[in-house]
Amino acid sequence: MWSKLILVVISLLLINPAMADETGAGAENNDEWFTRQQKAIILNAGIMGGVLVHGFINWDYGKDSWHTKNEGWFGRTTKYGGMDKLGHFWSSYSGSHLLAYIYRKWGYADTDANLYGALSTFGIQSFMEVADGISGHGFSYEDAVANTVGVAAGFIWGKYPRLAEKVDFRMEYRPKFNSKDLDPFTNYERQRYLIAVKADGFKAVTNPILKYGELHVGYYAHGYDDYDSWDPDDDRKRTVFVGLGFNATRFIQKWVDLAVSDYIQIPYTAFNLEYDLD
Repeated sequence: MWSKLILVVISLLLINPAMADETGAGAENNDEWFTRQQKAIILNAGIMGGVLVHGFINWDYGKDSWHTKNEGWFGRTTKYGGMDKLGHFWSSYSGSHLLAYIYRKWGYADTDANLYGALSTFGIQSFMEVADGISGHGFSYEDAVANTVGVAAGFIWGKYPRLAEKVDFRMEYRPKFNSKDLDPFTNYERQRYLIAVKADGFKAVTNPILKYGELHVGYYAHGYDDYDSWDPDDDRKRTVFVGLGFNATRFIQKWVDLAVSDYIQIPYTAFNLEYDLD
């Protein structure tokens, strides 16, 4: 009972972005129904409330007493070979930028939007981890650390645009077009995570063709989804890769201001050399 009550209170009060300067880029639009501060509160409370409802319906929130769980990091015998930890990092990183974008659209100055985007994402992710503590999942310190590092990276990359021009953190998804593909964010079997270093961000690269080039370093793990400890055939495999890729964002932005490919790697647009760790 107390755990459920605490979760409801947290969902309403945890995140309340501070008031921004009322002048310049952060000025209010008096024609709006809500102020930008009220919108921010509604947004955060709405997301957390949605997580809470979904958790009680689908994730068994409230079924267990508070407990923690040691999930490990990237070991071969972990549940997903570390893919879930990279998923937490990437979702926190990209989520902070998504919320910062929304805050900018609502009139917050760039510096405030970047800060509040990071704080909101940290609050939402922390809320989910706390709630996991009263479900079958258990609170994972590893997940909490991955979330924190992802939010920190999102804040730093948002604060220093020149760094974002040079380096991206991306998730690649290669679907098989079956029922599991309806949930690409937790179908780790079809995911890859990578760091992309973009030639376009370096002034020393002047050749217009080379500006489309990228250097990739990444990781993926397969064979964990259908692994059974009773099965003598253990095909779990962790793989690191390096490669040369194509800067899709530079190409797309010739026609439309769309930066989604800074976060999502378009499949089969890179040539990779792979090394199996197992």
